[in-house]
Amino acid sequence: MAKTQCVNIETNKANCTCPGTDCENHGICCQCIATHAAGNSLPNCLKIKARQSQAFRDHLAKLIA
Repeated sequence: MAKTQCVNIETNKANCTCPGTDCENHGICCQCIATHAAGNSLPNCLKIKARQSQAFRDHLAKLIA
């Protein structure tokens, strides 16, 4: 997806929590998520949500124990 095709790019950039502002996918959420999924990783915005999740914290506690 070209940056010009994302109608929400400016709003997305303003709300993006990713420190990689020079990334070609910055502000193009659908492309960013797809790229991370292909690499079996989460983008920064989803990592933050995962950390906030009680289920995620419980899972980590089980792994550490």
